[in-house]
Amino acid sequence: MGATRMEVDNMHKAIYVIVSCARNIRLKRVLHAVEDDSRLNFWCLIKGNCMDVAVIEWCKLFGSHTEQILHWKNIIPNEYHDEFRRGLYSKLNINKEEYDEYWRILKEYRDKYTAHYDDEFNKSSKSQHPDLDQALLATYYYYDQLWKLLKGHDESGRYPADIEEYFDRFITQTKEVAEKAIGSTREIEENVW
Repeated sequence: MGATRMEVDNMHKAIYVIVSCARNIRLKRVLHAVEDDSRLNFWCLIKGNCMDVAVIEWCKLFGSHTEQILHWKNIIPNEYHDEFRRGLYSKLNINKEEYDEYWRILKEYRDKYTAHYDDEFNKSSKSQHPDLDQALLATYYYYDQLWKLLKGHDESGRYPADIEEYFDRFITQTKEVAEKAIGSTREIEENVW
């Protein structure tokens, strides 16, 4: 593939968004694993922010390709779009209809809860936080595809070849930090609404 410098730069930018999305998902999971029922607003806020940032970042990559320059359709060459979709559905172990519904749920959450406020949406049961399992796998898949493209331009060297292994190491350290941080705040009573 003969990508321009700007196309290669956008691949690098997409990787940063992918990593941000995955870090927020993984951090939220670690914080819940260390202490699921936070009494302090401090930890509730951090967990909520991780959720919202993860969805916003995911939508930059998978939301609307007409609005987002880093959407996979704008980065992956057109001739590979069908292959990308098939690989994505396989990675997520879902079909097109299931993916479309998952996409709709995350996009609606972003559009009506995180990035904008829709009163009817927020009053309904639809405003529940979406599950991020598929979002995480999708970011891993997109990363792998970008890594391969960048390798073809001799530009993948600054990124880990195996993103899932990288995040396993990230989680090991994050869990250690979270245990100490949450542990040091367990005796603090919430006194601010």
